[in-house]
Amino acid sequence: MKTNKKNYLAGILFLSLIPFQSFSQNSAKEKQDALLEEAIPMIESGDYSGAVAKMQAAYDACPTCDDAPAIKQQIDAMGMLTQMDDMKYKCSEIPTDKGVTYDFHRSNVGKILFAKTEIVKGEENQGMFTSTFTTADNIYSRVYLPHSIQYECANMGMCFNNSSNTFYRWTIDGGSYDFSKSYYSDGRSTFNSYDQEIIDQWTTWQPALSPSSADGYAQSDLQFFYSMLEFLPDGKHQIKLEILIDIPEDEEPTSARSEQNCKKYTTRFGTEKVLAAGEFTLTVKNSDKPVVKSKTGTLSKEELDAKNEKAFIGTMESSGIWLINKCGHSVTVNTGDCKTTVSANSSTRITLKKGSLITTESGTILQKITTDCSSTRLDVPVCN
Repeated sequence: MKTNKKNYLAGILFLSLIPFQSFSQNSAKEKQDALLEEAIPMIESGDYSGAVAKMQAAYDACPTCDDAPAIKQQIDAMGMLTQMDDMKYKCSEIPTDKGVTYDFHRSNVGKILFAKTEIVKGEENQGMFTSTFTTADNIYSRVYLPHSIQYECANMGMCFNNSSNTFYRWTIDGGSYDFSKSYYSDGRSTFNSYDQEIIDQWTTWQPALSPSSADGYAQSDLQFFYSMLEFLPDGKHQIKLEILIDIPEDEEPTSARSEQNCKKYTTRFGTEKVLAAGEFTLTVKNSDKPVVKSKTGTLSKEELDAKNEKAFIGTMESSGIWLINKCGHSVTVNTGDCKTTVSANSSTRITLKKGSLITTESGTILQKITTDCSSTRLDVPVCN
């Protein structure tokens, strides 16, 4: 039997017609009436879960009152509507991740831990970890998640490749340090360079900071750490590293999408979800920085800027385009058959074929790709 959503909405609206008894000395009835009044705007705004909780509290306040049976009926109807609304935030394909398979991982879910020696999966012991380093030390880290990044995203209705929505974020000295000089001017870098297997399946890995050698580590991680370190002044600094998902803004209704079908991402889940975090104290000595740069094979900001400028005006061996967003907010553009979200004041590189169009979400053409082998710098969008 098909469930008619409109019938449930009509039934829910009946809530406002429940004949409230006149206020009496019965404090329980007065409390019930007040809670019902609070539930109505929740229903109107689409906060069905909140409305159900409020209506249940109203029922519990006075289960013997005259209105209690009608309230109970509305709770049952609202519960079905809530389940239907929840389905919007469940992707049809949720990846099977590698899970949490051993005790040390299980005990440290949600943490990023640090050590002066390599942290081999399954061979950890509590004594190997520390939270105090100098720039002369080798610095290793390992992250422990309950589920993979894509699993977390898919359970929030983010049914797309979320590498560009996932970030490492550095916070230094409680946020007082200004990253404006650094190559990563907002202290964040995306997971764009990571293999899809990491996004879909992995629940623990070693973000590369300052190991004894770059061999076997993601160059993007090493570069990120050195770019953070490059302009840090001498002395002790409190360093915080987080992995977070940048949650999209609420969808807005269009001619093709009703308000009821819009996903209210930030309303439901907030603006971000931090998956793991860790902190350590780093004593910085400027004379150590060249050693860190050498052993990790990283580049200075000046070298990176020169390399990127050359790439922007020349050609590359594989097709690609840089999307540079200079706005103070994230921007989503259509890139071929997909959508790409570029965070505020940051960039991302995507691969496209000849003939692909880059458009705004409304369809305005920003650029047409004219060759299969190009590296073009495209600033999007024009911020008014």
